[in-house]
Amino acid sequence: MRKASHVAPGLVVSFLGTPADSIMMQFGLNESNTLGDLVFIYKAEKIVFNSQDKKESSSEEGAGSGSEEVNISDSEHMDFQPDELEYLGFSVGPSGSSLAESSNPIPEKVIDFKLKPASRLLNSVFAISNSEFNPTGMGRVDIAEIGFEITVRNTETGVPANLHLNPSGLIDFHCSKPIVGKFINVNNIFLVLVGVSHDDDIVTIFHLDGSDDLTFILGSSPDEEYKVKLLELDAEVEKIPDITLFSEAVLTSDVLRRMITQLEETGITQQGPNLILHLVGTSGTTPDMIHRAWFILHHLQAMSHASDLGPYLVVCILSEPADSVMISFCFRELGKLVLIYKAERIAPNCHKQIGSGSHEETRSDTEVISLAPDKELQSLEIKFR
Repeated sequence: MRKASHVAPGLVVSFLGTPADSIMMQFGLNESNTLGDLVFIYKAEKIVFNSQDKKESSSEEGAGSGSEEVNISDSEHMDFQPDELEYLGFSVGPSGSSLAESSNPIPEKVIDFKLKPASRLLNSVFAISNSEFNPTGMGRVDIAEIGFEITVRNTETGVPANLHLNPSGLIDFHCSKPIVGKFINVNNIFLVLVGVSHDDDIVTIFHLDGSDDLTFILGSSPDEEYKVKLLELDAEVEKIPDITLFSEAVLTSDVLRRMITQLEETGITQQGPNLILHLVGTSGTTPDMIHRAWFILHHLQAMSHASDLGPYLVVCILSEPADSVMISFCFRELGKLVLIYKAERIAPNCHKQIGSGSHEETRSDTEVISLAPDKELQSLEIKFR
């Protein structure tokens, strides 16, 4: 029994109806009992049914005592040494069936992975839990073989943000039963992660089968365990759709922060829809091919927080979804934080090819695709090649 106690963290002790007058001790070979059981069956010396009622009854004997005591005769008494057990059963089966209907197996960890450094997740969650961007603090969580995702969408501006962690960048990523389309309080995740120590910058995240919690363990100590509730969606929160890049360019985070500071200092943030970033980018294939996009740069506080994720970000003009601009903050192989903005105008190849002498079809500045032609645009221009 001492050796068996090391098989699992818990065991089940059961009174048996069959065989009669017996007690069973059952050790599950893994947390979900899917591998099998190690079972000992003992002959009982005495069995008292409904013994609680007997203790609470009066001292009067006879009918109505509410209990029944069964004594095993001396001739049936089993006096054995530990190595002379009457029955030792070992059962292994793929179905995970238990020998006792009263078994209560320990829930299996269907999702389990570690993240280091945890500060990456902390900074990402800080950006999408920002009250200006996410007033409710809620987000959609999806965990599957493709990784860990949290999606937040601002209902007023329509700007979605998606945090995606790649399985390859996580430690010991395991997912045997996905979580799809659950609500989670992103603010609570942030409050948990604030407790991560710089000296032990790791977080373990797991989910037990059948539970309504996502569990976070900070650092290497099992005592630093926190649970965040998983809720049913009470509103439609769509995931980020599939995207197709049309043109992209890389900016440094320092450039973005200077741009945000300039926008705040000029007071453009108080002018509502006139807050426009005028993006000028090249396709990366033809040096004299330039594409322009104008879009409202909402949620400067969230953008400022996201700029701390890494030294660079990627700004992309998208062909799918149409008329959109994407800003992606990548943290190496671990994952990325993506925000998608609806463009005010898009001008693909808006400069003619000068001196080419060819008759290739090009688009001039007068052929701008205008999504809001009557809107007065106040823009900050950034050029990169």
